[in-house]
Amino acid sequence: MSAAGARAARALAAIVVTLAAGGCGDDGPAPDYAARVHRACPGASTGAQGLQALRAGSPDEAVAIVKRAERTATRAARRLIDTTPPKRLAGAHEEAERALLSQAHRLRLVRDQIDRGSAPRTVVAAARAGLEAGDRQAAQRLAAIGAGC
Repeated sequence: MSAAGARAARALAAIVVTLAAGGCGDDGPAPDYAARVHRACPGASTGAQGLQALRAGSPDEAVAIVKRAERTATRAARRLIDTTPPKRLAGAHEEAERALLSQAHRLRLVRDQIDRGSAPRTVVAAARAGLEAGDRQAAQRLAAIGAGC
């Protein structure tokens, strides 16, 4: 091998080592990861918030309550979507996003049914089990990523 070839090989080896070492750092969460995912915590109780519509005096009031809960779940999911998790939490992070988006979807369906003229108490009562299960799932998924809700 020529001297120039040996230098090129050493330079290439140095680049490979540098790139490999860059990916081997601590995989702990970014300093603000825990704080950022904790901001998603209000989304973990959106089912309970939506169930407050059972006490609403009018369909418009019920829709407003459910819509507020839906926005809370959506906002919490967006906060997670906008936060990059450490590699070791990537799967759990995505599951938490999906749980919050699913809860927002449940609430949207409730709102849509009330908007179409169904009795709010009937719709919300029928959705109770799903909303409560969605809250449990969201809380579990958020706890798995260290949200500490």
